[in-house]
This record gives sequence, C-alpha cells and structure tokens, in this order.
Amino acid sequence: EDVSSVRTWFTQQSDNPPIPRNMPPIAGKISWIRQLISRINEPMKLFSHYDESFLKKVSPSYNKALYHFVTYENRKYAEFTEAANLLRKEMQNTLLKMDPTTHQLNVNFSLDVMKVFQEAAVLKRLGFELPDGFDTLLAREQQVKLTRSELSNLVTRYENITCLIADTFEELFMDAKTQLDEAITPAGKTLTWTSLSLDTFINSLKNKISLIEEALNKVNDIRTFSINKALKEITDSRLLPEFKNSFTEPQEL
Repeated sequence: EDVSSVRTWFTQQSDNPPIPRNMPPIAGKISWIRQLISRINEPMKLFSHYDESFLKKVSPSYNKALYHFVTYENRKYAEFTEAANLLRKEMQNTLLKMDPTTHQLNVNFSLDVMKVFQEAAVLKRLGFELPDGFDTLLAREQQVKLTRSELSNLVTRYENITCLIADTFEELFMDAKTQLDEAITPAGKTLTWTSLSLDTFINSLKNKISLIEEALNKVNDIRTFSINKALKEITDSRLLPEFKNSFTEPQEL
C-alpha cells in the first residue's frame, strides 16, 4: 500500500514537487525524490527481516517504483550538469557588455546562472560528487557575488556621471571623461570573472569615479552659488531711476 501511495504522489507531483522556498529548484527536486525513495525503502527493509513471502509479492511494484524514482533523480542531476557547464561559460565572459541598441553598459553575468552556485552547495551536502573542477568555481562564489554587486553600482554611477557631464560640463570634464572611459574599458574587453585582478580593477575604478563625482559636485555648488548670488543682485537692483519729485495728475487744458 505504501509503494502504491508513493507512486501516486510521484505521478501527481513530479512536475512541480513541494520543496522549501529556500531550496534551489534542481536540488529541491532531487531532495524530494530521495524522500520518496526513503519512504519505500524503509518498509522493504523491515519486510526483508520478518516476511519474505510478502516481500516477494511486493518486490515487482517496489522495483518498478524505484526505477522511476532513480531515473527521475538522474535526469535532474543531468540538468544540474548542464547548468554547471553554463556557469563555466559565464565565468569566461567579460565583466561588462554593451547593449547594441541603447549603447548602455550592463553587468555580464546572469542572475539565473548565479543560482547554480546554490544548487552545487546543496547537492554537495546531499552527497553528490560535483563535476570536475567545480569545487574551484564554488570557492569563488562569494567573490563573484561581491564583484557583480559592486560592478552594478559602479556602472550606475558611471552612467550618471556621463549624463551630467554631457548636459552641463562637457568641455570642462572632457579629459576626465576620457580617462574614466579608459579605466572602465578593460571590463568589456579583457577582464573576465576568473581574472585574478578583479579586486584591483574594482578599487581603481571606484576611486576614479569618486574623484570625478567630487569634482562635479564642487563645480555644481560653485555654479549654483554664483547663479543665486547673481539673481539676488538683480533682485536687489533698481531697474528704474529714483525720481525726487512726485508725479501729479495731468491737468486738463
């Protein structure tokens, strides 16, 4: 009866099994199917000690269910292996890419692929052997996450600076803009997520952006102060001469 019930659960829930919210999808499904396998294994172990005749009776049903469950687990692990290969390729991408339509810079690392790190960590806890070399990638997880977050913030600040310079101080900050472009260029050409100089690059870019932001703020403050001062002087100035004699109503001729 237990084998039949568990097979029914499998048929009904295999496409969308109940897994914890904090569990990644592939590892969550593998964890779920292992619970079903355990559910049918425990009674079989018990029967093997006490009731061999009943064991022979239910063995065909048990073997068939176990075959489907193990096949399901192997299929899900194959999905993880495929996702792991995508992560390897993603790690070879440059840090930034430019949208061909808007010409806007974007961080070149998919959030979906980032989930593979979590999948690998859970599968490792479940006792699975990770693909060759994947332990090295797993060890870089925190650095990749931190770099992605910091780079996303720096790209936003870079775009803000570019817009502000183009709108107001283009000639004044032309050289600074050129230097900033040269500083960020390696992220779109030579630096990948496996590069050893990521920290050095991020810190250098962060310093250059901070310096230009500080200079822009100072120039903007000076401009604002000068304009406000000029407006106040205009407001306080008399636009018409002061007449000593008062005007009288015109008299009729």
